Amino acid sequence: MGWVRRRVDYSLVLLFRCAAIRRFSSSGVSFGRSMVSEKLDLGRRRGATIAFFAAIGKLMTCHHNKCYPDVMVMQTQNKENRRRQLRLAKREQRLRQRQDGLVPCQVVVPKAVATSLREVAKRPDLTEQLRRWLALEAIEVAAWPQLSLLCWGRHDQWIAGADALATYERNWRFVTREALTAAEENLIRGLVERHGKGVFNG
Repeated sequence: MGWVRRRVDYSLVLLFRCAAIRRFSSSGVSFGRSMVSEKLDLGRRRGATIAFFAAIGKLMTCHHNKCYPDVMVMQTQNKENRRRQLRLAKREQRLRQRQDGLVPCQVVVPKAVATSLREVAKRPDLTEQLRRWLALEAIEVAAWPQLSLLCWGRHDQWIAGADALATYERNWRFVTREALTAAEENLIRGLVERHGKGVFNG
């Protein structure tokens, strides 16, 4: 009976391998138990060696024809659910941003500049810093009464800060100083400091 015991031990090793491949599912383990119990009975009789190893062969391949497709289907469903969750999360994020008045803005810059921008974007005061910088770089003509009068022949909605300072300097004699608001005076001072090197040639 020693040869039967050795074959049983070998069959148990194969059973555990099959169970590991099947990820310890109930169907795979129960199938293995039934096959081992059946072959234990056959192993007590002589001439059952071929049938015994044929059953072990079936046991080794059970995860291919019966168990493995179920695992693949489950993994595919999990991936699809994950993608669906990510799409819904992105959609909700864009909705919140639109409600807060935030819109994406893409710019094409050199790689080194893009790297610096990514680092600066992590700062919590980025929006305020950009607002202060753009206030003297991109000037909305209609927002400033005297500048709007000086640009009566232009159709540009926005002009550069240096261009706005040059417009003030060229046409300063046409500016009604009593009509200058405090905000526009501050704008002119800021333009002089940034683009005129502290000198106003008007």
